Amino acid sequence: MSLDRRLVDAIVAEDPEQVRDLLTAATEKQRRAADDPLRDELQHVIPPRDPLPERRRTALLAILGTSTSKTLRAFHLARFGIPVPPAVAVLEARPAAIRSAMLKAATSDVLLRWLWPVAFDFIRRDQFTRPDTAEYAEGALGHVFGVDWRWPMDRSNPTDEQWIDGVRERLSDPDLADELFAAFRHEEPLVGLSTARRRPVEAALVRAAGDGAIQRSRLLDECLDGHLRDFRPSATRMFARLWDELAPTHDELVARQHRITRVGSAQDPGAQLLALTALGALLDGGETVDPAQASAVAAAALSGTTKKLATSALRFLDRLATIGPDPAVTAALSGVGHPRADVQEASLAFVERNLSRVSDPLTVRQDVLAWADAVEPQLRALLDDVTGIAATGNEPVGPDGDRREIARRVAALSAPQLADAGLHDIDPTVPTLPPPVTFDPWSPPVLSPQRATTRIDDPAELAEAVVAWMAGSVDGIDVERILDGLARLGAASAGTAAASAVRTQRERLRETSGTFADATPIVWLADAWLDRRPPQPLPFVRRRARWFGGRADVVGDLVKPRVPSNARRYWLGLTAYDGTRFPAHPAAFGAVRMWEVAHHLAEGQSRQLLATPTHRGGWIAPADLCHRLEEMQRRRLTPDRFDAVQALLRIAPGVADGLGDRLVAVGTDPARAAASILGHHARVRDEGLQRAARIRVDLGLPAASRRPGSQPHHAPQHALRWPDIADAGERRRDDPVGILLTALATPPDEIRWWHDANVLLAGADHTAMSRATTALPRFPDLYGAAVATTVAFDLGANRSSDADHVALATLIDPDVPLGPGAHAGLAIALTARNETLATVAADLTIAAIDDGRLDHVVLGELLATLVNEGVGLLSRPASRLSNVAEHSLLHADAVRRVWMTTLAALETLPRDLHAPLEGLLAAGTRCQRGVDDDGARSFLEQLATGNSKRASLARTLLELPTVWDDVAPELLAIAGRLTRAERWAAQLAGVT
Repeated sequence: MSLDRRLVDAIVAEDPEQVRDLLTAATEKQRRAADDPLRDELQHVIPPRDPLPERRRTALLAILGTSTSKTLRAFHLARFGIPVPPAVAVLEARPAAIRSAMLKAATSDVLLRWLWPVAFDFIRRDQFTRPDTAEYAEGALGHVFGVDWRWPMDRSNPTDEQWIDGVRERLSDPDLADELFAAFRHEEPLVGLSTARRRPVEAALVRAAGDGAIQRSRLLDECLDGHLRDFRPSATRMFARLWDELAPTHDELVARQHRITRVGSAQDPGAQLLALTALGALLDGGETVDPAQASAVAAAALSGTTKKLATSALRFLDRLATIGPDPAVTAALSGVGHPRADVQEASLAFVERNLSRVSDPLTVRQDVLAWADAVEPQLRALLDDVTGIAATGNEPVGPDGDRREIARRVAALSAPQLADAGLHDIDPTVPTLPPPVTFDPWSPPVLSPQRATTRIDDPAELAEAVVAWMAGSVDGIDVERILDGLARLGAASAGTAAASAVRTQRERLRETSGTFADATPIVWLADAWLDRRPPQPLPFVRRRARWFGGRADVVGDLVKPRVPSNARRYWLGLTAYDGTRFPAHPAAFGAVRMWEVAHHLAEGQSRQLLATPTHRGGWIAPADLCHRLEEMQRRRLTPDRFDAVQALLRIAPGVADGLGDRLVAVGTDPARAAASILGHHARVRDEGLQRAARIRVDLGLPAASRRPGSQPHHAPQHALRWPDIADAGERRRDDPVGILLTALATPPDEIRWWHDANVLLAGADHTAMSRATTALPRFPDLYGAAVATTVAFDLGANRSSDADHVALATLIDPDVPLGPGAHAGLAIALTARNETLATVAADLTIAAIDDGRLDHVVLGELLATLVNEGVGLLSRPASRLSNVAEHSLLHADAVRRVWMTTLAALETLPRDLHAPLEGLLAAGTRCQRGVDDDGARSFLEQLATGNSKRASLARTLLELPTVWDDVAPELLAIAGRLTRAERWAAQLAGVT
């Protein structure tokens, strides 16, 4: 009988000793020959749904004796362990090279974690070197606690007592106890440890320390040392809780006082709380602590952002002030700059109570005064009491002087210029807050000389720009300039010395990106330019293909889908002239243009691209486009379809006298479409060009109410106003504009075939998104809506992409109007958890308030809508808008108006309602204006009863003045509008 058949019989009989004897008696050649037949037969004797733990344990022993380290992980029975003594005997019988490879895999591969006890046996006997890796540490923890460390603890079979007894028995082995403490020195096994796993582990360790299975003193020291290893808070959470469960005695605290002080200096809030509690217990027990070191712990806690930790630090300082008032008061100054107003108030009150006990009160007052800019406006009176100096006040705005200056600036502008700034009805002598300024992208002088782009005419400059593009350090307009330079100069400049730098950078890109680099559009262009090699798709089947119910050849952004008919309406890509299909989003819309340029480069053809912008923002002067079309006709070149479509979408407002007749005379479809955009009647046959022409002459985007509906995956339900495009829902196979607009306008709940449904921003990096924002310069509002679409899927997730940041940052430009889509993106970004995106949103808010583009009613209603629909928090936008309010009196007044609108629109009382109330109070106090909105006052009046913090804030807000004489915010608002009007007037006049 063959070895594999005898092994199967022993496995069925659940006899590991017989398996051991068979394998140790066989030769290595016989073992290797039995590998594949054994695996085939085990599929029959071990049913997939039947645990059969003993049979599986025996099967693992047989697999260990016949496999190599490469094939061992393919038979995954990890959760059933392996008989250790027979396994050790089997491995000792195998060649040293195979044994060493298996032991190395067992201590580094998660799927071979069941082999860890065998590896540990060899390590214990100094026959294998112990690896100091996180993978080995994770295996040690799993073995000590009898679980697979990466999966939830299975408590269905053993009882709690049985499991804890097993842990205590294993920890009684000194070598295993050493492995446990060595494992605690690695961060990765402890990161993200769930409560369901952490609590049983803590209970088992406490019981083991109480019974003497492990040394209690060593475990206490480990709890402190774990906080000194610069681990993430999620990795040290277990040490803090374990310390609390062990409840160290007074003597144990005294013995570790110096180490506890060091723990308090860590940046981890859990470590700081542990140190404050322990030092407080020492003080309560009559022990003397070093005031300087103890106050440093409290100062570190007050320097954070957590209110609970700051409150604990101030309570500790109350006790510390009895033995060391000077360091205690100095530490409390850190709380004066805390982001929460109530912590600031408590810190100032602490300083005021203990000021008479310090040795140098004058120095303390000066130190407190240094924090004046960080103190919330409503606490300025308390700050004055502590310092004895009036630190309050607003920006010095001289009403009379400012009014005269504004009147002079108003008189210098014409009526149309004042209308563009939204100041046509303004009276400088009686300034009022003007409504949000509204303008469309046609209003700015987009063709001013200051916004003109330059061509690349030098091969060396072209090569330098391509290298920068490969390094990811160019913006969207630069990409268009590079494409134009390659199309015009590529055929003649490929052999120049400057092109060698591009070859070097291309090889670096291929080394870092592997085969995926060949699917990158910039590599297509480099290959076609340098080697005359046309872009070739590499067949690479992704998992995504199965989501479509069919097959797909996928290369980066390049897709040739073969999908069932019911899925085509969700996946109509852009088709290049050679039949290659691309996904339906702007990044791919740009990629298909690169695909076409690469083919022309490979053919050695030189041409001027139609869609290269002549001005920043993506605009093309009509006269330049006409000249390009005439030049292309003279050279008998056919315009690329996607290049022509993009050019039509970029036609800028400008002088068009006589251009219509010249374009019609050209006779091509792109020329006739351009003529129709400029007001000349011309028939266009190509449907995509027709669509581009129709969109270009459209007057604007109607605001539509987005219907609530179920979102794919974990996306919340919410109803916001989204921009829409007439008949954007039409999805036609060869309509590039329709596909582009569908990708821009389709709500995510209608796209069920993409994993995240990030339609607009999917697959776009910083450079690609920067370029995509120039695809439709007429409709910049769409990109704010795109941010709202992508980020709103999970506002609680701390994630965002470069594309989100670029799309939102595009709206900071003062010449870009903010419509409903942009306000939706701003509201979502202010509410998102990701701090980087929120910073961009705060910058956009500041800029929009400065130049009058922000509509506080729209933003406030959107923030309330997110809360009413249960998908947003108010504490996040409150924190971001508080920073905005500190910018100036105008910004404080704008934030005050936003919060009044939000409160009036709330339909529920969220748990974090105190956050906008505090923000409203701070903003109102800063600009010395109260709540003058009837809806907000009605909301606050209903809230003002009782003794809660909300009620107290509501009563304080209602007491603020609702009538004021100060017109500083109004003057600042008018001045900001005038700045735009003056800039536009100067640009139109050709003056910098």
